[in-house]
Amino acid sequence: MSDAKKLENNPPTKFLLNNLSEIPIPKGKAIEIGCGGGSDTAYLIRKGWEVLALDACEEAKECCLKKLITEDEKKRFKFICGDFQNIDLPKCDLLIMFKVLNYCLRKELQSRWKKIEDCIAEDGFFVGSFLSRDHDLAKEAPDKIFLNYQETEELFKNFNIIYFECEISHEAKSLRTGEKIHSEKYSIIAQKKKNLVV
Repeated sequence: MSDAKKLENNPPTKFLLNNLSEIPIPKGKAIEIGCGGGSDTAYLIRKGWEVLALDACEEAKECCLKKLITEDEKKRFKFICGDFQNIDLPKCDLLIMFKVLNYCLRKELQSRWKKIEDCIAEDGFFVGSFLSRDHDLAKEAPDKIFLNYQETEELFKNFNIIYFECEISHEAKSLRTGEKIHSEKYSIIAQKKKNLVV
């Protein structure tokens, strides 16, 4: 079973549900990188956004479409299968991405983040999360992107951070083994600054 299918019945991400109202802009164009089971993409579309959803798994498109009811909702949905690093991303008013960078190689951090930052319009928003260096999974994958607090702040030097939360749990379970793990993640809402000098 693909990752998208495993996530198909998950509800929208709680952080997005609780904080979308904090984004003071008209509904515009959104991108979700790593749409998985499609719950967040469908939620944004129901809230009036036009969404380009990306995922490395082709089945993610089907998972998203199952959640869209009306023809209007389906018209505001686009999907691209592939690695976002290799895709020409259009400008967007909102980019959401939950834990996707943690699957990428650490040596690719700067190029991948530039890709993300460049597609967010001035005054546009980032909403997402990263697993921290203190997460148990970081020990299993030292070559992947896991950041500490200072590194995360540095990543957002061209943004005004609106909300930054460090969530720690000792009750989380590994999807792979089912065992309890130490989970630590940063959840962030940030607005891209105006008049940046590149």
